[in-house]
Amino acid sequence: MLPKLVVVDGHAILFRSFFAIRELTSPDGEPTNAIFGFLRSINKVTERLEPQYIVVCFDSPGKTFREEDYAQYKAQREPAPEELKQQIQPVHELLEAMNIPVIEKEGFEADDLIGTIVAYCEENEIETIIVSRDKDLYQLLSDNVRMFDDKNEEFFTAQDLKEKFGLEPRQVPDWLGLMGDSSDNIPGVPKVGKKTARDLLQEYDNVEGILENIEKIREKRKAVGKSLEEHQDEARRSKKLAMLQAETGVDFDPQSFRRSEPDYTRLAKLYRKFGFNSMLKDIEDKLPSSKAETEWRVIDTADELESYVNRCLQMDEVAIDTETTGLSYFSDKLIGISLSAEEGKGVYIPCVEGYGDSLLSARPADGLPTAKIRELLSPLAESDKVIKVGHNLKFDMCFLRRSGIELKPPFGDSLVAAWLLTPEGSSLKLDDVARQYLGLSTVPITDLIGEGKNKASMDEVDLEELAHYAAEDADIALRLHRILVKKLREEDLYEPYSEIELPLLPVLAEMECNGIALNTDRLERLGEKLQTELSELTSKIHEAAGEKFNINSPIQLAQILFDKLGLTVVKEGKSRPSTDASSLEAIKDEHEIVPSCFDTGS
Repeated sequence: MLPKLVVVDGHAILFRSFFAIRELTSPDGEPTNAIFGFLRSINKVTERLEPQYIVVCFDSPGKTFREEDYAQYKAQREPAPEELKQQIQPVHELLEAMNIPVIEKEGFEADDLIGTIVAYCEENEIETIIVSRDKDLYQLLSDNVRMFDDKNEEFFTAQDLKEKFGLEPRQVPDWLGLMGDSSDNIPGVPKVGKKTARDLLQEYDNVEGILENIEKIREKRKAVGKSLEEHQDEARRSKKLAMLQAETGVDFDPQSFRRSEPDYTRLAKLYRKFGFNSMLKDIEDKLPSSKAETEWRVIDTADELESYVNRCLQMDEVAIDTETTGLSYFSDKLIGISLSAEEGKGVYIPCVEGYGDSLLSARPADGLPTAKIRELLSPLAESDKVIKVGHNLKFDMCFLRRSGIELKPPFGDSLVAAWLLTPEGSSLKLDDVARQYLGLSTVPITDLIGEGKNKASMDEVDLEELAHYAAEDADIALRLHRILVKKLREEDLYEPYSEIELPLLPVLAEMECNGIALNTDRLERLGEKLQTELSELTSKIHEAAGEKFNINSPIQLAQILFDKLGLTVVKEGKSRPSTDASSLEAIKDEHEIVPSCFDTGS
């Protein structure tokens, strides 16, 4: 089996991504749409093709040799948008972090560099896959060279070129030279289109053979023959412009193209910078991390708890976390509380549900009575000097309130802080935020209770395991809060955090604890009314369509609107015309059925 090299047409993918994805920005407000689309393509390519070698080719800034030869080459193109230019260097940084080499050379286009690499691979029997949809690159196809369309995940071969266009790869420059290429401003020959160019090449092989037989061509195709005679120089120049230059003089070491593992730490840093949270999650298990290593102990006597609370009252901030049998404030139970007053250490206080006031003289097997915990913990909970820190502190407030423990300000919340720093789609789970900002891995809750049908309740977990897990959560919340507050200050976000978000915590907690009153009878009547209206609209749509169909099916809706009714296709989806809101809005005046589809929420 031949070694496999993937050569990526970097500039083409970057440009396509920029125009395909709009209004995507980093947490700092910098444009990232082209970067995101480019990375998505690169990841798809490496997963789908599994190359042993990979390299990305880019156009270089400045004029190319083609512009020196023909000043109008690509002259019709608008300058690249400034937002696209801003994303070129970050893409290079990401490729460097991914350990994917980049080649560019002044005076040459990416296509020429690809041609140089392909020529080397042909000589050294290396299977080559070119990632591009550019027809200029068809001339490089051979038994060992294929093209790959990363968008549609389709290969294109020399045999496909023969079957689809009736051409050999070597004839592609002649073909482009004859018919011209508007995208590159290659003039071609007037009156010679795609089909005529193909027919001429099938009969006379190349531009030179065609020009030598102009008289014969004029006998059969007078207008075409006359145009060829009048534009011989344009035909030769256009072919030359379309030919790839394999002799670029670019210096490369094929061994440097060997695929290697990315620098995941550097890559993760860039993903965070650009706000690519889904991609960050994909590499989380590859990131170097260490365990939190929290020192923990169980507090299950009043003397121990009183002593620890007195110590906490001397601290500036203390983290607090609750363990419960579930997430419902109304039906689940509080089973324990964890505290952390210094980094790397935490305690767990198991509690007995109920409000008995006496503390057993012997160490109870399952914890302290809630009433005793409330008595001893309240001075800390109500202190106006100690910051009470949590990760989603609102949740803990509600469960503590049910047990008579009222948390009072000042507060700190590492979840709220993390959200302010990365509000766009970032995972805010404690273990994810700990990995992101501390490089630490925590005990997964699934290690304690499992998952799926066999999932246990937290009150069924072994006390030692639960204490370790709970104390670690409090410790990590404390560590995170300290580092995140620094970041909030650096990003000028501390004021909205302290003046807006934190004061809202007790307000929101009270709302959640109290719940919302609903008039169920009125809701039921409203539901019946809406169902009647929906049935009437559905009948109206079916009548306008002339048949019944599932209006909630985008496929069936597209068939009715575009195949049957012949309405204008605004844009194409992945496998059918799009029926999204913007597409329907654009054709709402074409047929009465369209506004009705809006009314049903289709």
